[in-house]
Amino acid sequence: GDSFAGGLVSFLAHTGDLGPANLRRAMIYASAAASFAVEDFSVDRFRHLERPEVLQRCRAFADLVRFPDISI
Repeated sequence: GDSFAGGLVSFLAHTGDLGPANLRRAMIYASAAASFAVEDFSVDRFRHLERPEVLQRCRAFADLVRFPDISI
């Protein structure tokens, strides 16, 4: 939860855009941050994290949640 919140708030603060589209981008970034947090103990994974890894994970999450309309 903390890493998701930190990722969300830091993305929004960095971009300065609180619009709906950017909020969705921030949620992808926050999900990526949280996913790195559970890979190791405490903040240890963040100590070795590089920007390309973050961007790759964000793209993977974006692809994961993109799907055609579903009829219910």
